[in-house]
Amino acid sequence: MSPALCWMLGLSAVFWGPPGGAPISTDLRLRARVQVSGPTIRLGDVAAIGSSQDALSKLPLGASPAPAKTRIVTRTEVARLLRAQGIKLRLTGPRKVEVTRRYATLGGRQLVRMAERFVRRELELASTTKLVLRAASPARWHVPSQGRAGLRVRWLSRTPPTAGGPFDVEVEVRSAGETIAQLPLRFELQRPRSSPRPAALASSPAQPREARSSAGTVNTITRGQRVTVVVRSGALTVRAEGTAVKGGLLGESIPIRIRKGSPLVVGKVLASGQVLVELQPGGGR
Repeated sequence: MSPALCWMLGLSAVFWGPPGGAPISTDLRLRARVQVSGPTIRLGDVAAIGSSQDALSKLPLGASPAPAKTRIVTRTEVARLLRAQGIKLRLTGPRKVEVTRRYATLGGRQLVRMAERFVRRELELASTTKLVLRAASPARWHVPSQGRAGLRVRWLSRTPPTAGGPFDVEVEVRSAGETIAQLPLRFELQRPRSSPRPAALASSPAQPREARSSAGTVNTITRGQRVTVVVRSGALTVRAEGTAVKGGLLGESIPIRIRKGSPLVVGKVLASGQVLVELQPGGGR
């Protein structure tokens, strides 16, 4: 049986119904508000049509509105469609039909997290590397509920970055074979700074570390640090090793112990690791 013949037989059911049955009503009542699932508005969506009138119900009226939007279908549009098909029916009900589309809400944060997973996988980033979003993301997206929605992430930058940034990616939402929305995102990499020296190593006398005062000034010598003691008496200069009993800044006086059990001497900090002890000729200070 040819498709044209099938179509003619389907339309004949509009007027005469199933074989042996009584003719159906010639009135077609429109609805005031409807929700559709697919990408196309059909006559059966906006009008009350019996299940036996399947061919009439499937007549297309046009594209469905975008998610969270409304489209108005007028009685004039429906009448024009029927005339084009050679169907004579009397339309009743409201003169306008408000058509909305069923949709699901997809949060912008979900899309950002998906983009972050994509970037981390593509660049093989360590968990300590932070991704900073440099472009605002939408509060939410509306995705049609019919069919399976698909999400795809791709690079917008010419080449994926190996270090630093910023760089761009795009999240695309597809449903029923069509692109619903596209979200460009800009990220920047923030790699962790060098790890601080372990505390045990930092406090070791053999590996002194620089400490900072509350004002942020760098101490030249820290407590317990091994220092070079420069002992000067007139024209005579002697160098020895000692231990700083107290930390000090450049130019400050700090106590030094030359060897275990020896009395403390006070010297002036010259530079990192050096302390000057001046003696008066004859052994006094």
